[in-house]
Amino acid sequence: MFKQRVITSLILIPLAIGGLFYLDSFWFTAVLAVVGGLTAWEWTNMMHIKSSAMRMLLGAIFTCVVIACAAIFTPIQTAMVNHLILSISIGWWVAVIGLVLTYPKSSMIWKQTHFLKSLFILFILLPFIVGMVELKAMSPWWVMYVLCLVWISDTGAYLVGKKWGKHKLAPKVSPGKTWQGFGGALFFSCLLPVGVLLFKPEFIPVTTLQFFIISVITVIVSVFGDLAESMFKREAGVKDSSQLIPGHGGVFDRIDSLTAAVPIFFMLLQFAINGFNA
Repeated sequence: MFKQRVITSLILIPLAIGGLFYLDSFWFTAVLAVVGGLTAWEWTNMMHIKSSAMRMLLGAIFTCVVIACAAIFTPIQTAMVNHLILSISIGWWVAVIGLVLTYPKSSMIWKQTHFLKSLFILFILLPFIVGMVELKAMSPWWVMYVLCLVWISDTGAYLVGKKWGKHKLAPKVSPGKTWQGFGGALFFSCLLPVGVLLFKPEFIPVTTLQFFIISVITVIVSVFGDLAESMFKREAGVKDSSQLIPGHGGVFDRIDSLTAAVPIFFMLLQFAINGFNA
């Protein structure tokens, strides 16, 4: 399993970085649309849709609609739609925190409702795709920053949690996560903004305090992105969203934290730069 994870990572990481820096906006969006379509396909399994054809169709529809919108919308229309989607994402992730903290009682609201669960995956995927595209438009390095922030956070949580983890963070959602691991995530992830401020301070368009606050909030929200997927998988009775990625599980398993981190980071950065009129 470990060997599979390493080999897969060595293949996917260079491809992801290459796409980030060398694809134009449309093709970058198209790749993200495929990622979203695969995640939507995995989500239909968690909705217990048994028909393979229906699951593939729904994933394909998501991909095609996103690509069509990227091709057809004018820059002004794109800006308006993107702003709306990202604004909604703030309310969505606040709601998710409530759902996670009150699980399993909160599941009574949505577990039997296909309509709500269909909305949930749209609220998860669309802001993630839009946030990635908008951050790349600012600079591909901003996307790299968020990716590294989440990866360092996950690594710190794993290392500290494995060594010292005793007190459960959300035992009803994900028994393996601990408060010690959460502290490790915050500590190690804070090393990244320190490094950026030391070596590339001109890259930061906000104050040092704002940059740290944005980074910390992003890490906290990313943890809830991870917990949210755990909650949905627990309710669906599945361990991994799929087995598409050898040694890693499914696509959703790999982007769960990022689906929360990316849109929240972008919106907080915009608020800090431009105020609430952004």
